[in-house]
Amino acid sequence: NQIMAVLPNLSANPEQVFSDTISVTLGQYHHRARPLSVATFNEIKPDRAHEIFKDRYADASDFTFVFVGNVTPETLRPLAEKYLATLPSLNRKEIFKDVMPGYPKGVVEKTVRKGTEPKANTLMMFHGPFAYTPENRFALRALVDYFQIKLNETLREQLGGTYSPNVQGGGSRIPKSQHTIQVMFGSSPENVEKLSRTVLSMIDSLKAKAPTQADVDKVREQLTRSREVDIKNNSYWLANIGARDQNNEDINGLMQAYDVMIQKLTADQIQAAARQYFDTRNYLRFV
Repeated sequence: NQIMAVLPNLSANPEQVFSDTISVTLGQYHHRARPLSVATFNEIKPDRAHEIFKDRYADASDFTFVFVGNVTPETLRPLAEKYLATLPSLNRKEIFKDVMPGYPKGVVEKTVRKGTEPKANTLMMFHGPFAYTPENRFALRALVDYFQIKLNETLREQLGGTYSPNVQGGGSRIPKSQHTIQVMFGSSPENVEKLSRTVLSMIDSLKAKAPTQADVDKVREQLTRSREVDIKNNSYWLANIGARDQNNEDINGLMQAYDVMIQKLTADQIQAAARQYFDTRNYLRFV
């Protein structure tokens, strides 16, 4: 009842319509990519949802539990024996299903006209295959941090076309081995094309000419500062230990090996990552 009271007003929200357009386009209009609405919400079958829930938790034989924090193995062991070892175990052999078609290929552009004030949001999303290794994930992270620095310098400080440009990126292994890089900025409608062309020009320039050593040093400093904050947080260790275990990677790679990758970062690495992950023949732009 609470959700149904909100749904009729969603279509009047420009940001929601923009988000829905992105979702259905990325999902290539797949049944599962439909926006939440009164009609789709009415399709929910609570009894069936409960059946799925009970089935998923009927077999803990392939569950992996990760604990981090101020606790000793001696304290944890009796609790694990009491609460985890007694969970139901059917020893089913299971694997994930990839039910979505994947992102559309080529250059795709969508423009949403909604709202009453002269305001534009732009999202440029680059995607493609990805070999999911610690080294590739680090190179992609360094590329994203470098490009954020250059976006701030160019779009905001030099052109004054946007206040807070943002770039995010990452790779995945399940259900598809792929990477995505998202460049986002808000601007006046008349600046959308100029800023979009500038982003593509920055990518072409990076592919043609490696970053300066000064910029590499900035990226290295930023990665180091983030690292210093991350290692103090339980959430960092929880997420990364779990991910490394799921991908059959050595969790020792989270220790000194990662610091070494930061220290050895080069301009050529960032340029190579740009050439590999910024495919200007294969991206989507939403305005």
